[in-house]
Amino acid sequence: MIAPTAQRKETGDHIHLQAMILAAGFGSRLQPLTRYVPKPAFPVCNVPLIHFTLAELQKNGLRKVIINLHHLPQLVSQTVASFPGKMETIFSYEHEILGTGGAVKNVQSHLSSETLLLMNGDILFSGPWRDILPEHRANKALATLILRHDPLAAHFGRVVINAEKQIITIPPSQKAPSSAADSGMFTGVHLIEPELLHYFPAKSNFCIVRDVYHPLVEQGAPIYGTFVDRYWSDIGTPPRYLQANFDIMSLGGRLLSLPGEPEKDPLKQTLIAESAFIEPGCDIRNFVIIGPHCHLEQGSTVENAVLFPYVHLSKNQTLRNAIAHPEVIVPVAESTR
Repeated sequence: MIAPTAQRKETGDHIHLQAMILAAGFGSRLQPLTRYVPKPAFPVCNVPLIHFTLAELQKNGLRKVIINLHHLPQLVSQTVASFPGKMETIFSYEHEILGTGGAVKNVQSHLSSETLLLMNGDILFSGPWRDILPEHRANKALATLILRHDPLAAHFGRVVINAEKQIITIPPSQKAPSSAADSGMFTGVHLIEPELLHYFPAKSNFCIVRDVYHPLVEQGAPIYGTFVDRYWSDIGTPPRYLQANFDIMSLGGRLLSLPGEPEKDPLKQTLIAESAFIEPGCDIRNFVIIGPHCHLEQGSTVENAVLFPYVHLSKNQTLRNAIAHPEVIVPVAESTR
């Protein structure tokens, strides 16, 4: 029998919500870049990716976050420490990757009785998380998964809900029950009640979707989904990373909270850090982001590209449809613009 969840009410300005960012992954689809930089530290318009997530949490009234670490942990923690806002941080180092469920189980001693907002660390997503809490609690949900309508839903794994927004199909299942009312893609953001941890398996390494949500959904447990069709991007591949940079550069604050409020221009096609040195005669065109302390020698050509900090282009070098790090250049097969 699935036990009902305890009901909580907001009191004054306090929001009964805690947060955790999953930031331990290797970023294998972004190799070889992730050999040198962990995904949460990847620059998006010259701002570390995880700063966008922290800014969204801050906008939603959160002031404390748990972050799990494994791959290049010192670089992740240093990047978090450079966040310009105020955010108390608890780091949880994993000697071995524990999976999305094992990561939560590993930090039980740091969790309170409040609802947990769990987020993947490799996404850009703007959401009214605190505004979803009343719906989540009215449903007496063990968990509410944030979904979106996306043409790639079938590729990532389709989640199906009924008319009451209860999830009735979740990967790895692919059935489409007659009671289906809507379907979409799981964004990697979810609200979780502490009672959900009672259904975690005994093992330490597990996936929260496959090993927790899937069997609970099969039992008809109160696992719900709600749609937030705002800007969302998973930067997990070179083309999507490049596209996310161009999206934020051109649309800026219309999409997300921007840490430190960098310049926003709907017509902007280039973003060059103040400390970058561009010699005369360089040709920069069609969506280019140049990071701090980069050096472009005379005659360099850059088009549809993102340059990490300290990239050096030699005289007359051409960089097109690519992501450049001082140690490696990763070509992107097709221009995303």
